[in-house]
Amino acid sequence: MIERVKWPQTTRGEALSAFLRGNSERPLRITLHSSSFFGASDEDIEAINALRDLSRFSEIQAVDTEAGKLPHLQIGTFKAESQEIPFIVTNWGQETELKITQAQYWAEVAAQLAGQTDPQHHDSKVVFRDLVVARAHNHLGHDLLVTLSRSLLDNSTQSNMSTINIRTPIEAAKIVGLFARSRENYTCRGRVSLGRGLFYWVLARHRLPSMWRYFSGCIEADTIRKDGTLYLGQSILVRAVRALEARDAIGIQFYLPQGNSTRDAIMYHFDYLTILLVGVFDAEARIAHRVYGVTHPPERNASFRQKAYRESLGQSGATNLYGIISGQRFQDLLTLLYELRNTIHVMALLYLQLAIGASQGKKNPM
Repeated sequence: MIERVKWPQTTRGEALSAFLRGNSERPLRITLHSSSFFGASDEDIEAINALRDLSRFSEIQAVDTEAGKLPHLQIGTFKAESQEIPFIVTNWGQETELKITQAQYWAEVAAQLAGQTDPQHHDSKVVFRDLVVARAHNHLGHDLLVTLSRSLLDNSTQSNMSTINIRTPIEAAKIVGLFARSRENYTCRGRVSLGRGLFYWVLARHRLPSMWRYFSGCIEADTIRKDGTLYLGQSILVRAVRALEARDAIGIQFYLPQGNSTRDAIMYHFDYLTILLVGVFDAEARIAHRVYGVTHPPERNASFRQKAYRESLGQSGATNLYGIISGQRFQDLLTLLYELRNTIHVMALLYLQLAIGASQGKKNPM
């Protein structure tokens, strides 16, 4: 499940959400809990590297718990007499000294999270080290704590942890990547800078690797039959690219402070997204109609939702395709898409807003 970011309150005169634009816009700030990354999966390692690469840009600020190219967050020793834990952030040779207060309280919280009663127990101390990093991150006013610590991830929704925004590297990379795109930064793998159109084209190619062979087949078929199959195939590609752009537009609105304006913008892009995806399947149905020489129903009525058309495909030799489009999962997807698409003709947005308001305990705006 995608979680909202609980943006930290700032006294710097900055925007609440890093996704807000304007005179008060600010960078997205992350903390890399590198000491927890031991044993990371290949996917997590790829995400960590992407986060480090993106942190080269001014709109993303990062500190790391291990010394390296990023500013270094170094935790000091618990001072029992003052109930404080000092920590230092080193950035380009400049050191900033800060401190965490109420250290004994957090030691007791760590023991509780570890399932122990003694803060001096080994398990309690292990959790305490991770918890201190989380408190330092919170003290710095950073937005995302990137960690693989199970003690932090498993307790991220606790009342005293919920404002820390604890995320795995993969989760954080998705948010940070979306944020970079919201600032017109279309960098691929942190090194190759692409324009908006090319970025989404490359992304579509990555998400739909089989589509390129499919499109090549459309080109070849059009060369032979001269029936415009090339343009149907191209429309699928273009709609897939536009769908990724619409998804990003929804995501950007999701991470803004919520209100009627953001909900309206989300529904605007969501309506567009459903139309695009329905268009993809309609175009594919027409291509299949030509490829397998289906005669009934006519091409303009070809739809994977129609049982008669599906059976005609099966009888025409499209055995594998028939198995896919007749499956319950595929039909459920089509039902979801087409029913949502059809709501653009009614008051879908108002009903959705009423439902959201009711779920948040708000009064009926009517």
